[in-house]
Amino acid sequence: MTAEITGAEDGFHLAFLAGTLAYVALTALAISRFLIRMAHEPRERRRLWQTLVGATVGIMAWSTGMLIVLGHRWSDGQGGQATVGFDVAPLALALALAIGLCVAVFNAGLEGERSVVQAISMGSGSGAAGLAVYLLALEAMHAPGRFQFDPLLGGVAAGFALGAFGYASLLLHGPERMIRRRRGVILIQVSILGMTGFAAQAIEFAPDPDAAVPAGLVDGGSLGFMVGAISALCAAITFLFSRIDLASARAEEEKFRHLALHDPLTGLPNRAFLAQALERMLEEARGRTEADGIGHGGATLAVVGVDLDRFKPINDVQGHAAGDAVLQGIAQRVRAALAPGEVFARAGGDEFVALKFPCAREEAERFARRLHDAIVVPIDWAGSSLGVGASLGIALHPRDGEDAGALLTRVDLALYRAKKEAGGEIVFYDRRMDEASRDRSALAMELRQALARGEFELRYQPQTSLGDGAVIAYEALIRWRHPERGLLAPDAFIPVAESTGLIRDIGAWVLHAACREAAAWIEPVGVAVNVAPVQLAQSDFVELVRDALLASGLEAGRLELEVTEASMIADHEQLRAVMIELKAIGVRVAMDDYGAGYASLAALRSFPFDKIKIDRGFVESLGRDPQSLAIVRSTLLLGRALSIPVLAEGISSEDGLRFLREEGCTEGQGFLFGRPIEAEAVRRRMGMAPAGPAASPPPDAGASDPPPAASAPAPAPPAPGAIPPQGERASGPAVGFPRSEAAPAPAASRIAG
Repeated sequence: MTAEITGAEDGFHLAFLAGTLAYVALTALAISRFLIRMAHEPRERRRLWQTLVGATVGIMAWSTGMLIVLGHRWSDGQGGQATVGFDVAPLALALALAIGLCVAVFNAGLEGERSVVQAISMGSGSGAAGLAVYLLALEAMHAPGRFQFDPLLGGVAAGFALGAFGYASLLLHGPERMIRRRRGVILIQVSILGMTGFAAQAIEFAPDPDAAVPAGLVDGGSLGFMVGAISALCAAITFLFSRIDLASARAEEEKFRHLALHDPLTGLPNRAFLAQALERMLEEARGRTEADGIGHGGATLAVVGVDLDRFKPINDVQGHAAGDAVLQGIAQRVRAALAPGEVFARAGGDEFVALKFPCAREEAERFARRLHDAIVVPIDWAGSSLGVGASLGIALHPRDGEDAGALLTRVDLALYRAKKEAGGEIVFYDRRMDEASRDRSALAMELRQALARGEFELRYQPQTSLGDGAVIAYEALIRWRHPERGLLAPDAFIPVAESTGLIRDIGAWVLHAACREAAAWIEPVGVAVNVAPVQLAQSDFVELVRDALLASGLEAGRLELEVTEASMIADHEQLRAVMIELKAIGVRVAMDDYGAGYASLAALRSFPFDKIKIDRGFVESLGRDPQSLAIVRSTLLLGRALSIPVLAEGISSEDGLRFLREEGCTEGQGFLFGRPIEAEAVRRRMGMAPAGPAASPPPDAGASDPPPAASAPAPAPPAPGAIPPQGERASGPAVGFPRSEAAPAPAASRIAG
């Protein structure tokens, strides 16, 4: 008689059916979750999860098959139930086979990428294990009669075992484009029930009272207890690992969320966190403003931009490990100084942004000062004390902007002003900063046309021998003959040229024009040209210098290029290589503005300088500042020890000249010997005929040159032409500009010191 699902004595017992359905549903849900988790595990942990999932699937397949078998009620043909016994050996073999096969299938292709074949094989293998368990269970059953198997219904069960299980696994564990997890979970449950249901219907029992039943069999009740215990253990383990998996997934999610919103080096919030926090605070600030009508003291939110000063020299000279230690120390101190509700985020590099809400103007200033004080505390690193400064710019909501973009833009403007003019102080945004920014943009557009229109001019300031007063060289200094603003000194336009990249073309023009003019002099004096760090970084800079010498006919030994220690800090090895190549062709190299920064004895030993130029700030303060006197004196001693000539810049008084001569200084430059003059004036000094009919105007002091006495402005000479074709290079001209010998320019507007 074919087994039937009934509530009577024969057929399938409904209690077993309900229990089997519940067991299948719970374990299928847990396994489907394991499959999803397994697909996203890192390679080194995936084997553990695949082994766990394989063993769980194997136990579930065995338990489900046994529950189906135990749920049957076999008729003895006489109105009663046939007594069925079970051989334990085949059942144990079935359990081992199910676990082993599923573990092997799930670990197959572990090292490869997920594929359609691999996913289907995992599912079909699990289904085959379940079907094998059912067949071995039949082999283990013994009763007075014969058990027969219907091939047609068995084939349908095999189809569920191989096809439906395989497709379910593909939806759960296949290539990303085919993943449909919800459908996969449903299909795996249907597959289990379909396979076991059709397999149960395929079994027929023919009673035979004369059939012998082996001794030593386990009765259905005892086997049911054993299967129940194993099923309960499997369910408990599955539930436990499911909970562990859920907790692990949440911890992993929180870890990735923290990494996505925080800087890995300092642990501070990053740009993404900052954007979210700023929008959240703006929403709250707008709500408060609407509620009380006036906001919080006129400003509900403060945005503070922070830029570190003197950080790059630490990073470049001491190494990135030292720079990282400085950043980590800043992060630690600032975190300790923050109050609840305040945010301090690293925007990138040595830039930070802080938020405070609610915050009035006075509170914003105190907040910024608190940040500044925490930042500038030095740290101990490898026996050295490393410290940085900080410039801070502040914008307030709603006064300075209503949205995040406007506030951050205005913070940048305030920060730019703080770095350029306030010397690392705290600057609030002012509407006039927008006007200055527009002026810089307009100036940048005009600069693009100035070179083509020949609006740049050179002035030449003499460098003099302090022994006999003879001129030994001239330093080339640039001016811009602006059509509306008049004659502009470098401080007015060089910072804009640097920020736009136009400094490359301007620097190339200066180099070619200075060499061309010096080649025409009848006296074999030298010409000095300042070189910017970005110029030295160009791979073809030496070739550009060689081209300028060849095009002009100037002897290489008459050209002196002046570099500052900023060039050394930018790239030690590149500068050394460039200097060696320059000296190989005969060009001289001088260290400009020595003493104004971080120059060291090691730098003078490492680089083959031909001259040291003492910064004008120390020379101008001789007689007033004992420290300046000590620095000048020690530099002169150093030059003599290293056999390097020393030139003092900024000589403007007889007393200063007398001191320098007494200390053994041999060369000088400054207003005492002459202001920057035009090329025609240099020619006249040499007794040469003028280059053109136009009369030469008086010497030019320039917009930033501090005159020793009041004088009338110089008349405007005709603008010279642009660089001739043979003097230009189309492929990335070098960057450089000559700075004025007059008053020192702000740090932000000087390339060569």
